[in-house]
Amino acid sequence: MEGRFEVFQPHLFMIIPKRVQNLLGKNKVWTLQQNQNKIVSIIDLHYTLMAIATDIGNEGLQSNLGLFQSISRNRSCDDLRLPTSTLCICQGWETKVHTNSFHFIIAEFALGQLNEKIQTQFLEGNSQTKRPVSGFGSCDRLKGERFDNVREKRVGETLTVTLDIYVQHQELFSVTVQVITGSMLVNMELIQYTRFSEYGIYRTCADKGVDLRLCICKQSAPKLNSVTKSYLLITSPVTREIYAANVEAPVPRWQHYGKVFDSVTRADDMHENCFFILLREHKCGVILEAANSCSFVSYTIELHLSLSNMQVSERIPLHKELGPGTIHFLIAVIQLDPNIDWTWKYTVNFSWKMIR
Repeated sequence: MEGRFEVFQPHLFMIIPKRVQNLLGKNKVWTLQQNQNKIVSIIDLHYTLMAIATDIGNEGLQSNLGLFQSISRNRSCDDLRLPTSTLCICQGWETKVHTNSFHFIIAEFALGQLNEKIQTQFLEGNSQTKRPVSGFGSCDRLKGERFDNVREKRVGETLTVTLDIYVQHQELFSVTVQVITGSMLVNMELIQYTRFSEYGIYRTCADKGVDLRLCICKQSAPKLNSVTKSYLLITSPVTREIYAANVEAPVPRWQHYGKVFDSVTRADDMHENCFFILLREHKCGVILEAANSCSFVSYTIELHLSLSNMQVSERIPLHKELGPGTIHFLIAVIQLDPNIDWTWKYTVNFSWKMIR
């Protein structure tokens, strides 16, 4: 973390010879002196050099003079055109804070969004090939092990939380989540992620379509089965004998996860050892995911929640399509008042299609 502060806080020294000062004029030199110890960026330096070049070339006066025009002492990082990956060093701008229970929910949400990206990119990148039996190929699903370096920034009603997430093999991601809290709905959005650990080593094994920055290859990649697609809408209960006649479901990988951010994954079997609701409870909330461990059936699910002193990250009821072998992040349920006990209960309605 400390090294990243240095990257985004370089020193800028200017030595202006007397002759150059005479060419610039007293006003510009005085303005440069007044702009010392103010927040500036390389964009300001660019416009400064362009202003000098314009004067020399006699091409007319440009509108932005960079450091040759007065910069407000109240300037903040919001006033600069910075990419989201930039670490802005301003006093009081972003504060390093102690980890609290809410940050576990933030870490879970960010991890869920990264996994959604991997799964979506894999499925889209292989849509023209043989039907995948899983939502993940060679690039594994990320499993959160721990997080640290939590920083917060609040502007009005918007809270921005940045933290470093360590996943399997101690691979490191920095993620930024924006949180806007309402009465019942907590609007959460992953606005930026950066991979800080080495990922070029996975170039030869990464799946087609999956961003290499997200890829951590499995020790052995699963083989894709060649299956002729046909769809049958099931309107009556499916017996275990019908399921046994199909390809045996692979063992869901989440059963081997152990703890995710210090919380054990609980799996509620909703349908014939294929459709599961996965839950991880934390001190101030719970995370829900949906998993389909079978390769021959897809589900359409509708999630309902009954809550007391809780907020949610998605509008409910929540609808989700659950394809063969996929796992989807559903929702974060978060305690509203830390001084009052919270309770929650979920119900799920679903339908399914067999894929033969």
